[in-house]
Amino acid sequence: MQLSQLSELDLSHNMLTGYIDLSANGFSSIIFPEPTANVSHINGLGLGSCNLTEIPQILKNQESEWNWLDLSNNNISGQIPEWVLQRTLYTLDLSFNNFHGTLPTLQATIQIYLVSNNRLSGEIPSSICEMENLQALDLADNNFTGVLPPCFGNHSSRFSAFSLSGNNFIGKIPEFNKDRCRLTAVDLSSNSFEGSLPRSLMNCSGMTSLLVPRFY
Repeated sequence: MQLSQLSELDLSHNMLTGYIDLSANGFSSIIFPEPTANVSHINGLGLGSCNLTEIPQILKNQESEWNWLDLSNNNISGQIPEWVLQRTLYTLDLSFNNFHGTLPTLQATIQIYLVSNNRLSGEIPSSICEMENLQALDLADNNFTGVLPPCFGNHSSRFSAFSLSGNNFIGKIPEFNKDRCRLTAVDLSSNSFEGSLPRSLMNCSGMTSLLVPRFY
């Protein structure tokens, strides 16, 4: 269905459930007639590629559990709001925006965390390993620096894929989990890592894609 002339859509006072995907539209903002409206039956929202310049404030007022939130490919700037970090999320995609500041730690429920192509900086906090359900992490093309926390390699027993490419990481790549490695895709390219690849990488028998940096 193509509603090219649609200028306003009102779905208020209903009992909608499931997911709402409004991605790839031309919104410059999302305005709801009732900012305090409760959309507690909705557990996923897609607003990727909508030309947004801010996160819709109605999301701040929701207390329900959200499985999925996609705000990728917009023009949202500033720091990632604290209330987003406190939400129970399984998938969060904030990639291709203008967020800055350090990498926030999310609730332990998060499984897919995508923040590539922003202006985030600083070091990866060791608290990232407290996100015990994290399976996919994309930090590519930001301004991260410093060394990877030692626990990062041990997290390979849970990770299935991660990308750190296009940053300014230094130091040695931590050893991966020697007993169990679930990794299938890793991108460490375009950094300033030192030394060589850890021998424990051989334990990642399911690896199908590996991009490594030029070591110094």
